[in-house]
Amino acid sequence: MTERSFVCKGIMATTINRIGIACCFLVASSSIGFSEDRLGLGSNGAAFQARFGPPIRGGPELTDFRKCPGRTALAEWSVTFRDDKAIAITRNACPPAVHQPSVADAEAKSMFPADAVPGKEFSTTDGWKARAYRSAQLGKVLPSKAFEDCDSKPVPSGTFFYLLSPERKLWLIGAGLCP
Repeated sequence: MTERSFVCKGIMATTINRIGIACCFLVASSSIGFSEDRLGLGSNGAAFQARFGPPIRGGPELTDFRKCPGRTALAEWSVTFRDDKAIAITRNACPPAVHQPSVADAEAKSMFPADAVPGKEFSTTDGWKARAYRSAQLGKVLPSKAFEDCDSKPVPSGTFFYLLSPERKLWLIGAGLCP
């Protein structure tokens, strides 16, 4: 074997190895269901900033994006983070608008993990109707502490909820079962 063929085989082996690693990474990323293209529960703060622009207020745990026109205290989007992963997303309707249920449902579901499975409907402490969901993918991305009920008792990993407020002024998705 010549020195040139040895170098070429070494480059090929390294290139093939890197391609294999990249493919494994892509398969692992898609199997978790979280990618830069899919913004939602489990996404990091940078992904929200890429989609909505810089935050208008907040810090590392609660961040608001896109101020409602003519309003000083209401943001279109509020995201709660834990360890830089979104554990709750609120979408406010900018007054005087309200959310149309079918549009709100579609918008919220676009932020669900890809493997979300609907569970039971339940009522919040305010009497609002909500639905529980489960996602194995979300359970792998968020810390176990994110999955609790309103009494700080653990719920199954990957549990989250969706609700549209009765007056249709906001929808909310969040890890655990405590709206």
